[in-house]
Amino acid sequence: MRMFYFILAGGEIQWDYIYGLFDQAVYGGRVDNPVDTDVLQSYLMQYFNSSIIGGSRGSKHKLTSNINLPNSSNFNEYKKICEDLHDDQDPPSLFGLPANIERSAQRMNSAQIINSLKILQRTDVEVDKFDKEKWSALLTPLLNLWKKLNQDTDLIKLRVQPPIEDGSLSPIQSFLQLERYNGIQLVQTIHENLASLSKVIRGIS
Repeated sequence: MRMFYFILAGGEIQWDYIYGLFDQAVYGGRVDNPVDTDVLQSYLMQYFNSSIIGGSRGSKHKLTSNINLPNSSNFNEYKKICEDLHDDQDPPSLFGLPANIERSAQRMNSAQIINSLKILQRTDVEVDKFDKEKWSALLTPLLNLWKKLNQDTDLIKLRVQPPIEDGSLSPIQSFLQLERYNGIQLVQTIHENLASLSKVIRGIS
């Protein structure tokens, strides 16, 4: 509730605060491509502004070509908009994309598949058998580094449960709790895979 008042400081919606919350906290931590980050920021500014979400101030713009958000805070009005959306398809216009974007995406995917098939057909590709010594020489520095990084921590043995959202935490606290859980899960997954590779290069089944 305290954060809600901060967003509405002075009776005005603090859009920069909302952009930062979504960009850096909610979605930003899971976007690692600069181009995707630019797309995310573009969508945030396009859909979260006073022209889309607001009362009588300014000109009221449509969310998409056929969706106009209500001026009220009536839950049922927003629910009806969601119910009217088609569950089985996402028209490109819903994301501000041209109508032929799906055809372009299919053409690009087809080109990638064809290139992959051409690589499989190449007869000059040398296929080597598994060289345990070569793999050991390449992976041993990485395995030693990973072992050193985990010497003074108990993350690889820590048992954690998925966080339960019961409304007792603020959105930021819930986000941090979820990130901690995902981080520990990631460390343990990496450790399990590296341990399996270590057994292979040492000849342990």
